[in-house]
Amino acid sequence: MALEAALWAALRSLEEGASLSRRLAERAAQRGQGQVHARFTANAVELEQRAATVRSALVPRSVAGEAHGTTQADGGSAADAALA
Repeated sequence: MALEAALWAALRSLEEGASLSRRLAERAAQRGQGQVHARFTANAVELEQRAATVRSALVPRSVAGEAHGTTQADGGSAADAALA
């Protein structure tokens, strides 16, 4: 389950990075910094794509465990239990 925990941490990190890049892009746009805006927007898009890849690896596992009634007490992960 260490791998799954690492993937969840990676997903959170990627999502937070994308969110930060979006905020910084918005500020740059408000200040008329077009090139900076474009760079932060591109970075946000890349991070969102990476997050989607990680999420696609995680969600089927979590949904499958939930569908089979797996909980943390009977061998499921904390992530599975959190989604229930």
